[in-house]
Amino acid sequence: MITLYVFPRAMGLPNASPFCMKLETWLLMAELDYEVRFLANPGKAPLGKLPMIEHDGKRIADTGCIIPHLEQACGVDLDADLNPQQRAVSHTYRRMLEEHSYWGIVYGRWLDEGVWPQTRGVWFGKLPPGLKQLLSGVVRKQVRRDAHGQGLSRHPKNEIIQRLEQDMQAVSVQLGGKDYFLGDEPHNVDATVYAFLGNLLSANLTWPDYSKLVTAHPNLVAYCERMTTRYFP
Repeated sequence: MITLYVFPRAMGLPNASPFCMKLETWLLMAELDYEVRFLANPGKAPLGKLPMIEHDGKRIADTGCIIPHLEQACGVDLDADLNPQQRAVSHTYRRMLEEHSYWGIVYGRWLDEGVWPQTRGVWFGKLPPGLKQLLSGVVRKQVRRDAHGQGLSRHPKNEIIQRLEQDMQAVSVQLGGKDYFLGDEPHNVDATVYAFLGNLLSANLTWPDYSKLVTAHPNLVAYCERMTTRYFP
């Protein structure tokens, strides 16, 4: 049995962390049995981040380590039918979403002053008022520091939106009229694409400047609906 540790569910999504949502989607795609345990404090995980798994007596963090481990341990290869060019496309789009688009989502939720009150309510709303203000301020300061170090948040909001728009345009063009990102059946990359598009849509979050980046592309909306119906009905 695989034990999956993720943040508690929020925002009407399978998970409000793109990486947690990616991994749970992948587990469903791979048809592997798992049980979910929710953690609010990622500091308890290796690397201080979620998701993580427990499997064969090991705790493993980072989807880039977890998925290869499970592929080898469980004999799963969702990309077995891909040629080298398709694998390169898969790698490139995963990197774009995880290392660039991700920081646009972070900026939108944590640093955009118009959205921040909603984010604070989702993640800290159940805390007593004093602790809510203190802890949310500390975490936001850490997020601001990390986002500044990555670099995207140093730009004005309109530039960040424009760069996210370029990412979504690229995803939409690559998807085209296909059911899944690389063809008629889902592959590893679909877990990432679905997780990041879903988190931009953020069902229970009102942030039109960001959600419209997906809704502007009917094929991306249809893709998300298709993935949700198949894996999170």
